[in-house]
Amino acid sequence: MRHYSAGILEPMELLEGELGKPRQKYPQEQNHPWISILLDIYHLVDSWVRVETELRGLNIACKKGCGHCCKLLTVPINHLEFRGLCWYVFEILQGDERYQVKSRFLDHNEDAECPFLINDSCIVYPLRPIGCRQFFVLSRPCFARENPWIKRRQDIYSALNHDISWMIAKMYFPFYGIITEEEQRKAYEEGFLIESDRPLTSYSWVTIGKKIV
Repeated sequence: MRHYSAGILEPMELLEGELGKPRQKYPQEQNHPWISILLDIYHLVDSWVRVETELRGLNIACKKGCGHCCKLLTVPINHLEFRGLCWYVFEILQGDERYQVKSRFLDHNEDAECPFLINDSCIVYPLRPIGCRQFFVLSRPCFARENPWIKRRQDIYSALNHDISWMIAKMYFPFYGIITEEEQRKAYEEGFLIESDRPLTSYSWVTIGKKIV
């Protein structure tokens, strides 16, 4: 793992270097520009998480195969993230994975765990929402049925800050027709993107599941 020295480069300089690295690309981006917008946003979030966690020397306890928070907490997503998840299910997932998701969707209700959690792993990991990408538990893994938001809030780390949130917002706003700097600042200060979020589990995944063939 690469280690950064805060005394040599500033965080935003390091972020620029991370953003210069290639991200995952899909052929469908040529016909659906909104996919590129979403993937560029995710690339920004992932890049910032790498920079900040390395600079701060954080011990992230979350590991592949845990799925703890996916069972006990629900993540907020916006409409673009919802479209991204649906696109990934319909156009990328194949075979058994596709039918596993369909089964999860058809059995879903708003109080259930994340429908994309299968065998304690995220089946749509490349398109997981921002909330999943920048929310971590520190120091130690969670105990069984332990809700970290209630029991260990001091151990919860969220990677985003004002500057990064503004960068993300500026990438989102054109999708919503908010173009000028003045319009974007106003929308950001009024919490436009936050107000457009809904819990992932509140979406009608049963309806989506019925469309999967």
